[in-house]
Amino acid sequence: MSRILIVDDEKPVLRVLRRLLEEEGYRCSVASSVHQAKNLLAKNNFELLLTDIIMPEESGIDLLRHTARNYPDVGLIVVSIVGDESVMQDALDVGLYGYIVKPFEPNQVRVCVENAFRRRKLEIYNRKYRSNLEKQVEERTAALQANLAKLTETEAKLR
Repeated sequence: MSRILIVDDEKPVLRVLRRLLEEEGYRCSVASSVHQAKNLLAKNNFELLLTDIIMPEESGIDLLRHTARNYPDVGLIVVSIVGDESVMQDALDVGLYGYIVKPFEPNQVRVCVENAFRRRKLEIYNRKYRSNLEKQVEERTAALQANLAKLTETEAKLR
């Protein structure tokens, strides 16, 4: 079962999102501040983070940056009333999977979350695939260098 962390300083929004996503079969945890969210991220394995932008103390953008830097496998979605293009661009620069503007329709959230999980799965697969390819290149390069050294040694003996 996929785990989602929902972060918003508005309790009604937390309740609505939690209920909506739990009805879809997701396990949800909620946080009402960036500080609380960071603590939950450190103690749990989440696949997806939904966060508001404007919150007391720290910004949701700060949380997105922290999460992207420290938990790169966590998908990121913003659910915010902020429709400002510069804020949206800041969020997109972090690697955002989706941006839902409040007030939202339940189906918008469902579609965005489903798409985020698909993208996350593909990105993780791609990262592993690339890592395996890099490992193969290193191994084959080492084997070629070893063979070249043997050939050079054999050539020197034949002279």
